[in-house]
Amino acid sequence: MRRVLPLAPFLLVSLAFLTGAFLPGEIRVVFRDALMLSGVDGYAHLIFCFLMAFMLSRRRVAWPYILVFMLGLGALIELIQVWIPGRSPSWDDFWDDGIGTLLGMFFAWFVSKSDQRGIDG
Repeated sequence: MRRVLPLAPFLLVSLAFLTGAFLPGEIRVVFRDALMLSGVDGYAHLIFCFLMAFMLSRRRVAWPYILVFMLGLGALIELIQVWIPGRSPSWDDFWDDGIGTLLGMFFAWFVSKSDQRGIDG
């Protein structure tokens, strides 16, 4: 149980994003409107990748692996959307994945440096 608990935030964020990513277009619009998330669409990829890269970085996963994993996941999601009714792949979403990943890794690096300064004085 102790090994699974640190993965809980990672799994919850993934589940929330992937659920939204794979909803067909018309159902997605209904959920978006019901939850009053109309302005979130453009930021979902960036926020998801930021959070995931930050969490993976804080778990000491090497940055090349994080970058390849997150961009691979983003590309896979965009590719799968070809077969989801009312959805289509987008280069903008893929770029947002990359920007979010880089920002998440940078923020994790910044936090780790701040942690070290706090310890070292």
